[in-house]
Amino acid sequence: MTKNSELSVLITSRDGQSTLKQEIYEVIASHWEQAKTVLQTEVDNYRKLWKLKVHDLKKVADIFGDRPTSKPAVQSKVMSMEWKDYLAEIKKDKLHGFKERLALLKEIRGYFENNAHFNDMDLDVRKGIAGLPSKGKVIKNWAWFGSMKGAGIFAGKINSGNLAYSLALDQIPLHGEVTKKQYDAYISQYLKAYPNGKDDGLATATRLLAMKRPDVFLCVDAQNTKKLAEDVGIGRIDQLKKNYERYWEEVVLRLKQSPWWQSPEPSDPTEKDVWRARAAMLDAIFYEEKMKKV
Repeated sequence: MTKNSELSVLITSRDGQSTLKQEIYEVIASHWEQAKTVLQTEVDNYRKLWKLKVHDLKKVADIFGDRPTSKPAVQSKVMSMEWKDYLAEIKKDKLHGFKERLALLKEIRGYFENNAHFNDMDLDVRKGIAGLPSKGKVIKNWAWFGSMKGAGIFAGKINSGNLAYSLALDQIPLHGEVTKKQYDAYISQYLKAYPNGKDDGLATATRLLAMKRPDVFLCVDAQNTKKLAEDVGIGRIDQLKKNYERYWEEVVLRLKQSPWWQSPEPSDPTEKDVWRARAAMLDAIFYEEKMKKV
């Protein structure tokens, strides 16, 4: 229950059978001499502890959810990055701009800090946070980190002030750890906006999550899921679109295992802003520009 000896035996035609046999017997006999009876209470206790440890063991083995990753973490560019490498990589963003991305997330964070609930915010602000255009264009670069302009049903529900989104975001704390229980509560409330069981999806759900807690959540949409899946080894990415359990296990928990995510909060002001948005900022690495129709 505490240690073991792993024994490999190579037998060839040059080995003397009587000597080999005796050596094996002696090794086995030595283990019996050290053996002790395992009590039923110890077995029961072991099972209780196993339930607590099994998730950590799976993480070590690169198993998130019910399936192993399609590639080991050592082969992933993102999963093996130290903080300085991660920072250098996201600064290369030529499409949207490193400082501009940080400014957008900082602006949105201000709205969450100054309003108790999502529905307390002005409609134009809520639309910008949701990745939707507005006439007032209060949030200038609303399309960054996942444009939801094509999600018509979602846009209509945001316009009408559907309470489900606000109640969902209430489940996610603005500071500190975000637990699986809180995430599940968010998804449960979010799905109440779709009583017919249709038109929901990870893109809209994670857009809202990434805007409130960009340190934990990455908005996954059509423009970044392909490169994300290829780099960190998410299999059957096409089946991820409405699988909220897989998103938590295979995206959120997996990214948390990387050196850059687990790095301590920096003292430099700019780096501190990045650290507070380190999951969402991965969009700068994985984003692929949409092909324009000719």
